[in-house]
Amino acid sequence: MRSRTYVNFLDKETGLDFDNVYSIVNVFDSSLLTGFQNGTLQRWNRTQSIKTVLGRSVYNRILDIYIHDDLWVASDRGLFVLDKNTLDVKYEHSGSIKCLARYEDDLYYGTSSGAYRVAFSNPDSVERIYNKRSISILVNEPGNVLIGTNKGLVQLLGDSVNDRSNDHRLLSGRVRAMTKLKPGVTAMGTHGEGVLLQTGESYHVLDMENGLSSNICHAIFRENDSTMWLGTNNGLNKIRFQNEDYENPIVDVYKCT
Repeated sequence: MRSRTYVNFLDKETGLDFDNVYSIVNVFDSSLLTGFQNGTLQRWNRTQSIKTVLGRSVYNRILDIYIHDDLWVASDRGLFVLDKNTLDVKYEHSGSIKCLARYEDDLYYGTSSGAYRVAFSNPDSVERIYNKRSISILVNEPGNVLIGTNKGLVQLLGDSVNDRSNDHRLLSGRVRAMTKLKPGVTAMGTHGEGVLLQTGESYHVLDMENGLSSNICHAIFRENDSTMWLGTNNGLNKIRFQNEDYENPIVDVYKCT
């Protein structure tokens, strides 16, 4: 039981250009940067709105945004580096971008043709680290990278590529999103099987039987060592773990009804 509703909805009536939002991030502590389906990127607050349109296609979802000194924006048509004050494009890398992941001074991104690494200090120089479709990335350290694919999980260790799909049955399908809750604990979202938690050599499955609103995961966000948020095709789930065995978590579901 909740004494009141803590969810507010922002839509076209309250200032957004479109209702179909694919990505969102806070910038300057007072503005929302939102990405839409047609390549539009809008910076919005209660007093002003500026926007730009990326790419040359009516279908160019803005899928992810990362803020460093500049804005790094992943879309269906490429990776764009923008000035965060003016939204002017400074650099552009072609490709259908699937995910972004940061480790120290580098940005890793997955595409339909592989995974890449680029330094924030040198946006022109891109290194290809994996040559197959990559839909999620988790960097443990520069020489230890997990990559989710449509056919399972792989691990890059130095110059070797290790197939991890046989470690657990859920790792043989689509690994859509990943995050590290704390050292030794990794959460991996799947397309239809819920979330797989790896704790050392052990695995724990969280799915609709544990209270999730769907077993189809699109995104995972770590809030702290014991709390994460799961974006699904049927609402947003807040998952709070009560103990170290990660059994019987508290799940709160937020969705439009």
